[in-house]
Amino acid sequence: MVNLFSDLATLFPNNDDQYFRHGSRLDELRHAAICALNLGNTPSRLDDHVIFIEVKLKLNHAELPQNRKYEPVNGFIMSTEETEELLYAVRFV
Repeated sequence: MVNLFSDLATLFPNNDDQYFRHGSRLDELRHAAICALNLGNTPSRLDDHVIFIEVKLKLNHAELPQNRKYEPVNGFIMSTEETEELLYAVRFV
């Protein structure tokens, strides 16, 4: 599992400064994750929970710049244990 706060830039294959930093909403994503996990009250959740975020292309994505093509449509949080069980079950479907 990737630690969302250790180095988010490593999640993206092309993380040169011009492309990655300008086109992303890294600060907003970090803030949303902190709130979703309630890290202010339970910092230990960072070690044993996973955030899933589903994104989709916008209808007019061909007309938009790279940093505006996608929008979040769903998301949820699971414990690492639940995530491992789910991934193990999906493996055999």
